[in-house]
Amino acid sequence: GWADLILGITGGIITFHRLGSTVQLRMDGGTHRLSVFACAAFCFGLFLSGMPIGHVIPRWFLGGLFLNSAISLLKDALLYFRHLPPSSITVFGRHLPSSQYFVTLGCIAVAIVASPFAGIATGLALSVFIFLYKSSESEPVSGVTAGSISVGRTKRPPWEITCLRRDGDRILVLFLQGQLFFGSAERVARMLDTATSDSHGGRVSYCILSFARVIFIDASAAQQVKTAVQKAARHGCKLLFCRMNEQVFSELWVAGAIKSLDTSMRHVLDDWGVQVEVAEKPGATYDCRIDPSNPHSLDHGHHDAEREMAPPPLRKRMTCAFVPIGSGAHDAFDTETDALDHCDDLLVDQYCYGAPGLEPYMLQYRDACIKGSRLDEGAFEAINRLPTGTMGRLREHCTVNERLEHYTVLGDTPEPTLYFIFRGALALIHQLANSDIIFAESGRLHAEVKGFAGRGGAGKRLRSRLPPGHVAGKVKFFLEDSAHVDADVYPILQVSSRVAGYAEVWELTRSTWRGLPADLRSAVLELGARCLADDVQHSYLVE
Repeated sequence: GWADLILGITGGIITFHRLGSTVQLRMDGGTHRLSVFACAAFCFGLFLSGMPIGHVIPRWFLGGLFLNSAISLLKDALLYFRHLPPSSITVFGRHLPSSQYFVTLGCIAVAIVASPFAGIATGLALSVFIFLYKSSESEPVSGVTAGSISVGRTKRPPWEITCLRRDGDRILVLFLQGQLFFGSAERVARMLDTATSDSHGGRVSYCILSFARVIFIDASAAQQVKTAVQKAARHGCKLLFCRMNEQVFSELWVAGAIKSLDTSMRHVLDDWGVQVEVAEKPGATYDCRIDPSNPHSLDHGHHDAEREMAPPPLRKRMTCAFVPIGSGAHDAFDTETDALDHCDDLLVDQYCYGAPGLEPYMLQYRDACIKGSRLDEGAFEAINRLPTGTMGRLREHCTVNERLEHYTVLGDTPEPTLYFIFRGALALIHQLANSDIIFAESGRLHAEVKGFAGRGGAGKRLRSRLPPGHVAGKVKFFLEDSAHVDADVYPILQVSSRVAGYAEVWELTRSTWRGLPADLRSAVLELGARCLADDVQHSYLVE
């Protein structure tokens, strides 16, 4: 050990009795700290004194001690297979030991024939070979799901959920794993070809690849992925990428597999400090212009890269651009829910709203989601099956916020409040408690906090996004104060930037609700119960 190295450097006598005595001590049960310390102190004293103990103690005793240690080590190596799982290879009905056991036997054989150093080198080479072989043979896909059983975190009305349950199998989500390199590149290409080929009857239109468990990808595998993207496009299927770390994204971007970045992915690149040249047409955005002389005036101007519309001659202009969900031809996203929301919106636009026989309130809801228009009270009542005129009567008891800017935080009032959404959307964001402690621990472990990686700042995670026609704040509103577990359990309500240029939200406090007429109070109670049940149903499908 280290003592022999020091003795060799200082010109001392190198013998093996120290190794033998240490092994013999452990074999005799001397594992207590005091016995180990005594043995170490004795050896250290011999080292300081320079006593030639190797000449004092008979050599046959030292040889026997060393031989006993060698037999013990050899016995442990030969019986090592007892501590290893058996391999899948069988001979005469019996499973052979693990390949690691044969590495041990190879090391011993080479050490006997050549030298101990050659045996160590042989073991290292065999271990590297086995690792590369098993990595190339391992399956690159750890899990798979379809859009019919997994949806994004944007809340959707029943008719859209029905459409996704029927046609959601056109979306395939593959969860990749491990290290993708030259040894596994062919398996990656074959897997993607199988997933996107016509073997599914041509129904798969979108294939989402999650790289959350992929820690590394080399240039050859990235080129195979690019080839798979081109081949899938010929089959009418589009590949989308999400949950990539910086190295994986860089390889796929340089290879040309990724062409267009979603807004969320751009934020992630900003956090990484990575700058890429993107030559693409931006998605549709809408610009909200408000005339302070007429509080009800609103003009939507559509903007793109080819055409700019001059603003109307207003005395004041407030710009609140947004990119609707499902807009653009993006293929790179931050999380699985971003990619699923994008594909879900494309599916419902084609297979739900492209079909005849829809009710007027359904079409109005769609306009509110993609154009940022306001959902009127009648459509809100139809969506939530309320009696006609309910929201008109309820308005005079609510605090009406007609123009809430993006990222405005609600719910900071001490009294529980219901929020009725008529324009825009509210994002329910979970703020991680004790984030400083947890993120410091994750930094020491070189790991990410599960579910809290990505954009939006440290310790935040999107729980749900509620579009127009939905109600927020239900859990805290209907639970009694004694039933509240912890204030940190409830998500933060924040105006989303993905559905409209601004939000219109009505606030109803619990004390005001208790003072409502009996029929109106009962209608709000039934609305809350129905919305809570619908939230639970939607949670069964959330990815």
